[in-house]
Amino acid sequence: MRCLTTCSRACLALLFLFGCDDNAPVDASGSDGGSLADASAPDGAIRDAGAVDAGLADAAAQDGGTPAMPASCYDGAVDVTDLGAARIARTPHYEVEAVADADRTERFARMLEAAWREYAAYFGSEPDLGGDRLRVRFFADRAAFEAALTADGVVTDGGPGGYFEPSNRTAYLFDQPTRYFTRTLLLHEGAHQFHFLTRTASGALPFWYGEGVAEALSRHDWDGRCVRLDAAPLITQEDTPADALRRLEAGGVSIGGILDGSTPATRSLAWALFRYFQHSSAGALSRGFRAFRAAVDRGDDVRAAFAAELGDPASYDAGWLGFIRGEQEPLTPTFLEWTHIGPGAIEGESEFFSVAPIKTDLNRFETRFEVPSGAGWSGGVVLGFESATRFEALVVRDTGRLQRFDANGSAIWNDVGPAPAAVGGAYHFVVTYSPGSVSVDINGETHTFETTL
Repeated sequence: MRCLTTCSRACLALLFLFGCDDNAPVDASGSDGGSLADASAPDGAIRDAGAVDAGLADAAAQDGGTPAMPASCYDGAVDVTDLGAARIARTPHYEVEAVADADRTERFARMLEAAWREYAAYFGSEPDLGGDRLRVRFFADRAAFEAALTADGVVTDGGPGGYFEPSNRTAYLFDQPTRYFTRTLLLHEGAHQFHFLTRTASGALPFWYGEGVAEALSRHDWDGRCVRLDAAPLITQEDTPADALRRLEAGGVSIGGILDGSTPATRSLAWALFRYFQHSSAGALSRGFRAFRAAVDRGDDVRAAFAAELGDPASYDAGWLGFIRGEQEPLTPTFLEWTHIGPGAIEGESEFFSVAPIKTDLNRFETRFEVPSGAGWSGGVVLGFESATRFEALVVRDTGRLQRFDANGSAIWNDVGPAPAAVGGAYHFVVTYSPGSVSVDINGETHTFETTL
């Protein structure tokens, strides 16, 4: 069962979903508000194809003013051919062969076609396809992925979940544990493909640079129609910002060391470096970094190009660390069911319940969800959280009852009483934390609970 929830990146909410009906619109917004969105289908395809928060295409910035790439949308046709075990989806610029159902194959192709304009804007040109299409192949698992690479004469180190092969201009990948990371990998390999064909066909790139480009562009917002690359997800299983921050705070990492190769750069550090130079100080460094990228793509000396366009790399190290501390994903995916959708929306999917706690302490938050149209739903807020097996929540159930849910090795339901009436088909929660207690206002009716968490 799936529900779509929304909150801002500065959201102070702890989100709790239980048995949401598959067609139930649910809104859980941060204290600065948020808009309703329809319940979503697999891979984040919103049923009415409307963008989240008044449209991804209309959202000009995120992260409190950090410049964001404009979203690109594709409303055109996607031609899907059934090959039996696989499908082929064709758009004006892409041919996606996927071992997946027709709907998922269509969404992959639609997202890539929507991303074409953003890739072209970022790299400054479009590849000359000569009337052909960019080819992408998607497989169900690693074994099928590796077998296809072998059959195509492609040799890799066996490590990646995806691979772009320059000789045949084809991107390969296989299904990942979460829908968001599968889409991330698709856009990652698509970025390598576009980058090679437009800017780097003349030679190899430093690992950190090539991966930094792809890692940055692959973080995305996607609502089934519009995509924004180089986005800042609210929640992911991989949590790249947290990994980058751990490495930076551990010490021994410098921008100069990454540039000259003396500091091994992981993909998370490569992402962090690109994120910093493209978004810090409201994009103040982005012009110099674009010029630096152009020089690296031409094959210029990396250190010399950086010095010419941006100066001494050591002068940025402290600012880099501080910036990445502020770029952390605000929510933790306690269970696998959470998928980032857009700047103010995440999707929760669960047959039973799912929790996404905020990473930092808070005193107050607001959240709202729309009453689902079907039966068997519950939705509410977390009162206290210690771990995936120990937390407390307050939920409104489809029976019209307000109940407290206590998990401490086992699950205990305690009836609180009748739930207040929905207002405008929705429930609005205002939660205030005090030492040892939590006050919850639900549509104007206040309840106070003791808590040890």
